[in-house]
Amino acid sequence: MTVPSSGELSLGKIGKEVRATNTGNNYDNGPHTSAGTGLWEAENGTYGTINQNNQPSDRPNLSQPASMSEWYSYNHLLSS
Repeated sequence: MTVPSSGELSLGKIGKEVRATNTGNNYDNGPHTSAGTGLWEAENGTYGTINQNNQPSDRPNLSQPASMSEWYSYNHLLSS
């Protein structure tokens, strides 16, 4: 599952999405880590390079301040 397109988002689940390596581990079921997830670090590729196959409106824009709303509909595993 990609990041939902509306509603409440979870920073921990965004961290799971950007660390995802296959469709079975993503926003809802992604890899567990005891390390915290920082919003800016997630946006700038610390946990995984932002997938550019997403539409620009569906991926973080890298401008400051970072915002949770930039993640709506982001799919880390989207293929072209």
